Amino acid sequence: MICCFIICLVGCGVKIKTEHSQKNSQVELTSRQKKILKEAGLSTNYDDLLSSQRIAIKRIEELYKYLDSEYDEEFIYEGYIAPNSLQDEQLIVYPQGLTESDIVTVTVSKIDDKEIITDDYLNLLLRMIMNHI
Repeated sequence: MICCFIICLVGCGVKIKTEHSQKNSQVELTSRQKKILKEAGLSTNYDDLLSSQRIAIKRIEELYKYLDSEYDEEFIYEGYIAPNSLQDEQLIVYPQGLTESDIVTVTVSKIDDKEIITDDYLNLLLRMIMNHI
């Protein structure tokens, strides 16, 4: 009886693991996500990433989609800060054609369990205009 229980337990464990792997394999990363992972020296295979890396690369893409919807500009990835008790979540980028010193920060704040996304791209544009006057 104990042998039957162990065989059933092992069989169920294998099935659960297989279903979990198949579920993860269905995640298709965008070319932008793959480029960011490659530049960071990480695998571009979603299944090979740690849980925290999976969450981060998904959030990075979501914040990029925000930028895409707000501006007709391509931004180059510079960094990402995951949210923690001391700091809001941030995506750090710069507009293509400019330099790493022309940083744009996309910040995600939570107010009453609602996400508020802000960025400082317009501040960068104003600063650039003021420098040319």
